[in-house]
Amino acid sequence: METKFVIIQESSNQELLGANKRPISKAFLPKAQGKSPFEIAVEVNKGLYDSLMIVGQISNFKYSRSLLMKIGIYNYEEIIEACSKNTAADFAFAAFASSQEDVLFVTNPIFSVPVNDYYNNTLRHAKRLADQGDIVVVDFYKEELSLGKKDHEDLLQRVYCFKASTFLDELLKHEPDTYYATKRAHFKKSGSFINEILNDLIPSHSIEEAVIDKSDKVKGINAFINVNDHYQINNFSSDQIAS
Repeated sequence: METKFVIIQESSNQELLGANKRPISKAFLPKAQGKSPFEIAVEVNKGLYDSLMIVGQISNFKYSRSLLMKIGIYNYEEIIEACSKNTAADFAFAAFASSQEDVLFVTNPIFSVPVNDYYNNTLRHAKRLADQGDIVVVDFYKEELSLGKKDHEDLLQRVYCFKASTFLDELLKHEPDTYYATKRAHFKKSGSFINEILNDLIPSHSIEEAVIDKSDKVKGINAFINVNDHYQINNFSSDQIAS
């Protein structure tokens, strides 16, 4: 069993750059100290994972490769989809590429979240819950939110944590078509690349639609960042998590 840090690149979180208006994920755009949220997420979470996995698309995998090379990361897994099929497929590909008992942290880093002991302890708590068979959703919010209030404009980052086997069991239970289509595409892939025809056959569902809103195994953790970059941590049940 190992702990994996999985970064997914959602096609919906893109900006158009350059004269030809080419799309690029916001995660790849430089922000703090000239580094992108993608680079920062890989570096600051190193102490939490054993291996790194990137789930991207044919349109953006070269960006992630170049940024990983820039920060000296050469040992990682890669899954490259021929077309974007929303986040349920992204999560399923990551789970199928893992051992059943592996614990996955999954995120799409659009913003940079201050990292300290509180951040690390929050994610370690999430891992303990995942080890027990829960699917954990960790939301990092700005401090000005009232306790328990969830405003997506102030959501800095969402991190999911679960065992590969737990996620796949719940996906099979609630969205069997997505489960089987993704499984077929995974086992027919060429190296890191997903076959375009099989990729296109996967239903397009978000992770919330497919699993989070339906499963009774979901637990939520809300962490509120104050001016000193500390966190107030609050546990919520699955029916309190905004999709």
